[in-house]
Formats: sequence, C-alpha cells, structure tokens
Amino acid sequence: MTDQNSQFYAILTAIGEAKQANAAALGVAWRITHMGVGDANGTEPQPQRTQTKLINERRRAALNQLSVDPTNSSIIIAEQIIPEDVGGWWIREIGLYDEAGDLVAVGNCAPSYKPLLTQGTGRNQIIRMSLIVSSSEHVELKIDPSIVLASRRFVEQAIEAHARVAASETVSGHVVMAKVAEVLAGTGGAKAASPAGVKAADDKIRSDLTAKSPSIFIVDQLRQAVESASGGRQTVLYTAKGQPSYMHILPRFNLEDVAPGLELGSGTHPAFLVNGAAKSELFIGAYHAQLIDGEAVSRPGVDPRTSITFDNARAACRANGAGWHLFSNWEWAAIALWCMANGYEPRGNTNFGRHHEKRWETGRRQDGGIPGEVDAAKVGRTLTGSGPAIWAHDGTPAGIHDLVGNIWEWVDGMKLVDGRVHMPLDNNFNQLDADWPAHALWFSGSTPSNNGTTALVTDAASVVRNGAPGDDGNGGLADLRNPWSGTPIAGEAPLLAKQALIAPAGISPQGYVHSRSYGTRFPIRGGDWNIADIAGLAALYLIYSRAAADSTVGFRPAFAL
Repeated sequence: MTDQNSQFYAILTAIGEAKQANAAALGVAWRITHMGVGDANGTEPQPQRTQTKLINERRRAALNQLSVDPTNSSIIIAEQIIPEDVGGWWIREIGLYDEAGDLVAVGNCAPSYKPLLTQGTGRNQIIRMSLIVSSSEHVELKIDPSIVLASRRFVEQAIEAHARVAASETVSGHVVMAKVAEVLAGTGGAKAASPAGVKAADDKIRSDLTAKSPSIFIVDQLRQAVESASGGRQTVLYTAKGQPSYMHILPRFNLEDVAPGLELGSGTHPAFLVNGAAKSELFIGAYHAQLIDGEAVSRPGVDPRTSITFDNARAACRANGAGWHLFSNWEWAAIALWCMANGYEPRGNTNFGRHHEKRWETGRRQDGGIPGEVDAAKVGRTLTGSGPAIWAHDGTPAGIHDLVGNIWEWVDGMKLVDGRVHMPLDNNFNQLDADWPAHALWFSGSTPSNNGTTALVTDAASVVRNGAPGDDGNGGLADLRNPWSGTPIAGEAPLLAKQALIAPAGISPQGYVHSRSYGTRFPIRGGDWNIADIAGLAALYLIYSRAAADSTVGFRPAFAL
C-alpha cells in the first residue's frame, strides 16, 4: 500500500547501462525515443535492472521532450503528455525505450488514475521521468513533432527564452541589425546581418573569388552540356584567361573506404586535405594537358603537350589561377586506390596506339599511324580520350582518361633526395618543394650497378646508391627497376608512404618502379605508349631531375577550391 514511506525512483536497465557505455566509448548518439506507462497489474512495482518490459504496459508513445537538467548535467528529464481522450487505467510504472525498441530505463510512481472523457472528466496528463546517467553527452532526442504535444512548462520556458534582452550566437532573443558597412567591415559585433548586408558581403566574396579564379562562377552552354552528359561527374572550369578545361569531379572519401582492413589507417585520405583543410571534392583534369597561351588546359581529342620540364608544367598549371595546380602524387594515389577498391584497373595505350594485350582496344594516333605500327619516324601517342571507356579510371566516358600509358605524367608533391623520400604531409600544393619534410624511407638498390632491382628501406645505413650523391644527371647513368607489387621492403614503411602509393599495402595494381638513388628526382607516373606491362596505376619512375624534358612525358592540371 502506498503511503509516506513509499519510495519512487527510476533506474537504467541492464540493457540501458550497456547501451550508454557503448555510446560513450564509440562517441555515437544514443537515441531515446518513446515512453511507456503501465498499471503493474495493480501491484506496487519496484524497478529492476533485469527488466526488459513493463509489468503491464497500457500505452507507449513518442516522447514530447528530452532535456538535460539545467542544474545537473547528469540528469536527463523525459516527458510525455497523455491526451484527454486516452485513459481509463491507473499509472504505476514508467519505461523509456530507445529507437531499437529496447527498454533502457524503468521507474515507479505514485498511483495516478488517468480518466476518460466518457467518464465525465478528462485532462491532459504529463508524465515526467528524471533519470541519473553517468553522462548526458551522447543522449539524443529523436521525436516526430507532428504527434507530440507541448506542456505548459515547455511553452513557458520557450517564451521566457525568447523574451531575453539580447540574442547571441548561442542564445535566442532580441536582434539588433548591423548596417551594411558594418557587415562588410566585420565590425558589427553581436549584431545580425540584414538581407541587404548579406547580399553585399556575398557579392564582395564572389567578386574577390572571380578575380582570383574566374572558373568558379562561369556557367555557359558548354559547361551545362558536359555536366548533363556526364550526370554531373564531369564539368568545365575556366582558366584565368577564360579557357575551358574539362575536369572530373572526385568526391572526398576516407581511407577505410578503400582499405576496409585499415591497412592504410582511417580518416580522410590526405589528397582531400590541403594544408589541413578538408575539401569535399577535387577537380582532376579529365585529359592530359595542352599548353595554350601559357596555361594548362585539359581537353579531349588533342595531342597532349610533352617535352616539358617539371617546373614548367607546374608553372603552366598555376598560371590558370588560384586553386589550380599540377596533378599531385597524393591525388594520383587517391584515384589509384579508389580504382582498385571499386574493381576498376584501367588500361591504356601501351603499344603504339593500342593496348599491348587487348589489341582491339585502340585510340587515334596523333601521327595518323595504324595502332600497333612501329615506325621510327613516327610517334605512337594517341589523342586525348580517343581510346575506349576502359581507358578511363572508372570505365566510363566521364572518368579520368589515359592514366595508364600514352604518356608519362609529372606529378607534384614528392621527390627523392639521394634516395630519401620527401613529401608534404597532405595535398598542400602551395608548399615549396624545398620545405617538404623528409621521411624515414629510402629507395635503395640491390647492387650499385645498372639494371639492378629497387628496394625500399627505412634506415639510411642500408641504402645502396647506384650513383654519386648529389648527381642530378638524367642520362646514361645506372638505374634500378622492378614490378611495384614485388618491391621488397626492409622494415615497416611509414603509413604515409602506403597512402601515397609509394610502398605496397595490400593492393597490387600493375606497373613498375624505376629509381635512381642519387641526386634529386621528381616523379612521373602511369607509363607511355611503348612500354607494355611496365605501365600501370602503380608505375612510378624516379629517374629524372626537375630539368629533364622528354617526348614521352607530359602533365595534367588539377583544381581545389
């Protein structure tokens, strides 16, 4: 029998305790969504940790409100309103349920009869449970606002909050509008921006960005047609001089998306981090670059520019405007890893206008020659994007074309200095290469002779150099080559090297590694038209200095906003 000695309280059930602990450990939300009430079959119930249901539940419905006690952050307050047309039973027990339907908290209360209107009286009845938890940080309310009612207390609190003297970024209240000049100057303090102020600020931002890179806001028939034909996966960006460049849009992904076994770590792939700032997408030249009026332009059906040095390729890309840069090794690695994770390994022109194995796969040679025809007086390059869709990174016309074969590509963001890897920690394409940090990874030879094999080592003492330190010579010197997937590693390569597709990490794309472990070497990737299986997504040549220029080497522009 209920009297002055009766005790009323609420506790987490065993299931609730486990779910709260899991939410806290993983940092995920724990959503409590419903409250149930029951009559306990007329008994005086005592809450039990082992309960998985109420003794005799009479009603379950969505919560009206779930809040944290303003005086104690370890107490959550759950509230439900039972409308006047529901009832005809006693309330002696209360339960809280999460979105999975599990009973996570249970409590008892003083018996209260909920009448029906047909009994001659009716009322809205508020049921409120206060529950002590270890932390309210991960408890989240999930309600359907179309089916819940507002209690008088809730309305009073809302009115009180709205009636505060002044608003701030975190508190509702009266708003003072800033003048347009204050918005533009950033001197409005806690004042709010008027629509006119917002428009003026937006116009100024657009003007500033357009001055730096006109490509951002130009929308013309060409861009609309390209985006429509590609389903929005390819677009056209315009250079500082107004030249159109066809760009593939690469959405951001995490390392665990391409390597679920976490062999590459977790979190955003470094290609999408520019000096620590995350980018939602990258724009990669869909085709190898032409050099037109000093700018790097990516277009289909043209002869790509070759015989260009690393520095000149980089300068041409940067001449396009702010955000433009030479396609980086980080971006190459991200695309290659994406390809392998999604079952695509593109082929390309690796045999004078055709693929060396799938010989029916051909492109249009820029010299008019027959695919596969070997003529010392002719060059076997194909026009950009003229091969089949399988030569694109995703097997579609909207993809990134000719990554494998046709011509090698200079890539930014990596170099060897006497065999040691130097590279930025992320895709910071504005960082000077003189400032790239050195990493505990070296390319070493098996023997100091020509045609030896390349190995990766993690300590300077084990490096075998096949040339004199500091010698940047490009021709007639010893070098080392072997398949990328078979490159031996002495020690554990830094995770960064695996993420950058320098050291193998559980994937095996086609391609050879070719290195000189002396002097300063800048990378080219992908392969050219006459090297067969040496070409591939993993193909990495570290044999040229920045001053080298070769008819088999070109480049590709990229852009990040």
